Amino acid sequence: MRTDCHLHVNDPRYPYADAADLHPAPATLDQYRLVQARLGLQRVVVVQPSSYGSDNRCTLDAVTRFGSEARAVVVVDADVTASGLEALHRQGARGVRFNLLRPGPLAADDLEPIARRSAPLGWHIQLHASADGIA
Repeated sequence: MRTDCHLHVNDPRYPYADAADLHPAPATLDQYRLVQARLGLQRVVVVQPSSYGSDNRCTLDAVTRFGSEARAVVVVDADVTASGLEALHRQGARGVRFNLLRPGPLAADDLEPIARRSAPLGWHIQLHASADGIA
């Protein structure tokens, strides 16, 4: 099966976070389905855009609408609990995104505690950072 491992859905039905410094044009699930069909993709990983902060409603709605062939990478707040992560897992989340290039709810210091909390679920950490920042 062909998989798109990183796509964003920006749906005007969901407001961007107040602190967002990016306000991209809509990129809806219906628009993406045209791309998906053209490329012959069956599975998708919907990644939470930075513009939504830790409000994962748009991303999780897209996963629900895509169905069983979709998973999500979400953004959480630093104080997310194990039960909060489990609730996201039930909705299709399988990883946490750290965007260290834009303002957001997570900082590099949050990586280890979030990784420890999400490890029992088999999740991964997605790191968006400069090469120097990763080093």
